[in-house]
Amino acid sequence: MAKSDRVNLAHTTVLLIDDQPTSLDMLGSIVQGFGCKEQIKCASAQAAVELLARRSVDLILIDCIMPDMDGYEVKARLDVDPLTRHVPVLALTAAVSAPDRARPTSSPCGGAT
Repeated sequence: MAKSDRVNLAHTTVLLIDDQPTSLDMLGSIVQGFGCKEQIKCASAQAAVELLARRSVDLILIDCIMPDMDGYEVKARLDVDPLTRHVPVLALTAAVSAPDRARPTSSPCGGAT
């Protein structure tokens, strides 16, 4: 792969949302490897929603399955807010059951898990 073909997040602020500290650290390591300018970690969906009311980000990586509010609910909230509906969201999950795999296609995430 040529250097120019690599993903470069040097000018990107990424919001990482996951209720599992180990997963949050792993996501942080991944985006750091892509040269991310800034990463912000939130351990709950509610904390992320509150943060997004105060500041903007360029990309969101979110766990689909969390207590209280899941990633699908966060995406639905972002889609109705003119300040956040343009932000790309990558929804992540370790869920492997058939209903869990079918849910993204009927959710605001549009099948992009």
